[in-house]
Amino acid sequence: MHSERTATPMAPEEGAWSAFLARLRARRVVFDRYEVVGEIGQGGMGTVYRVIDHDAGRDVALKVLLPSTEPVAEPMPEDFRARRFLTEARLTSQLDHPGIVPVHEIGLDPRGLVYFTMRLVEGETLRTVIEKAWLGVGGWSRTRVVAALVKVCDTVA
Repeated sequence: MHSERTATPMAPEEGAWSAFLARLRARRVVFDRYEVVGEIGQGGMGTVYRVIDHDAGRDVALKVLLPSTEPVAEPMPEDFRARRFLTEARLTSQLDHPGIVPVHEIGLDPRGLVYFTMRLVEGETLRTVIEKAWLGVGGWSRTRVVAALVKVCDTVA
């Protein structure tokens, strides 16, 4: 007998956000499975770390939502920031494309901050490869940079 499984909507309705966060908070914190190796980068809402997932026996990237500390003219409420962060994680986890990094897990760290883990991708920044192409080093050329950008555009499309 075959049963169909219906996925949870990609972005929960307004009332479902509090239920989703409550589910995350009700779970036992299993963050101790991860060992932080170092910081990979930082963006406007979070930091990405290279971590060892001891349960899976592999290195992964862990992106954690950082509390808002920057003084801005109109600060975003923390719950809105968490929703945006979780929307990114949930939407990305439902996409299947070779150019999109798959999400493995969504949870809360011991400080209560939202995180998600994803496949670790090794590589260089666009800035670095453009500089290398300009200098003609590291095997990068303008043609190779344009080819990489075409792949990025294909993924976005």
